[in-house]
Amino acid sequence: MGKPKQDKNLRRAFAKEVIKVMKKQEKEDKISTSEKKNYVSKPPTFSGNSTEFGWWKSKMYTHIKGLDDELWDILEDGIVFAIDEVGTMADRKSLTPTQKNIYRKPYRVRRFLIDNLPHSEYLKILEKSTAKTIFKSLRASYEGNQQVKETKENILVQ
Repeated sequence: MGKPKQDKNLRRAFAKEVIKVMKKQEKEDKISTSEKKNYVSKPPTFSGNSTEFGWWKSKMYTHIKGLDDELWDILEDGIVFAIDEVGTMADRKSLTPTQKNIYRKPYRVRRFLIDNLPHSEYLKILEKSTAKTIFKSLRASYEGNQQVKETKENILVQ
């Protein structure tokens, strides 16, 4: 006699569990469709170890290019803001939304770099004002300038 009642209780418990799982999945699906569009992974952090610089640079390249192609170009080439006929940059308040977006991009790239450097590296680039000069300084420190590269190549050839 106890067995049919036990089966009925098991079926109820199972049904409740299935419903709970389905509701949880529905919540995750709602979250994933709205939040995945705005998902941004954390940029890679540079440890300051010279042997890891190439790896960090490659990861940073992938991260930045994944966000916006123009950001990496700004990092490598810099950016020149439009100036008015007097020779000064237009007031930010008078910029169009498109111009404001362009104006913010170099600062966004600079923030990616600064936020992902150890304090000891930050102190080395403290006087650098643009993302391009920060990146150029890091590359010179960890990859070397052309003379250092040639010397390394010559050592490897010998």
